Amino acid sequence: MPEYFDSWGLHYFSALANLQGLTVADLDFSRFVSGTKEYFGHWSSTLRSIALIRPTGPPRQLLDFLGLFPKLDGVKIIRYHTTTETHHTPDTPRAPVQGSLRGNLTLSGFAVGELVEKMITAFGGMRFISLDLDDVLGAQLLLNACAETLQTLRLNPDGMLHLCKWFSRRWYDA
Repeated sequence: MPEYFDSWGLHYFSALANLQGLTVADLDFSRFVSGTKEYFGHWSSTLRSIALIRPTGPPRQLLDFLGLFPKLDGVKIIRYHTTTETHHTPDTPRAPVQGSLRGNLTLSGFAVGELVEKMITAFGGMRFISLDLDDVLGAQLLLNACAETLQTLRLNPDGMLHLCKWFSRRWYDA
């Protein structure tokens, strides 16, 4: 992906100064060796919603990417494929995230339960008012984190198998 952002392409890309919504398909975070801030950070003050369709990469890079946008009130992640950390991934402490995760969250094909916990920790909790969950591991953590703010919950019956496993495991372990 960075190969598409030569100086000419990056000039046009960064000219979109007031972008509030962004959808990116097949974004591979591991291809951004120096991180994504150089390419997407100029929208930190304007971007309100983001949709990532089939993103790939280490969980830390996904968290760092979401942390670029403190005004997000809509996050959609469809079919995230996690990869292991590479030697290019910096092992430095993450900068404190400004803003919070709030508004609407849509997750589908999200089989990285430990990433949900890392998101909650990195952002100091979650304050989503709407959750749309389909085949999501870590759903119980999301529900617990948003218990005080959640107004709308949508569950896909086909994705309930994973949810039921998480619910029953938590209830029996309590």
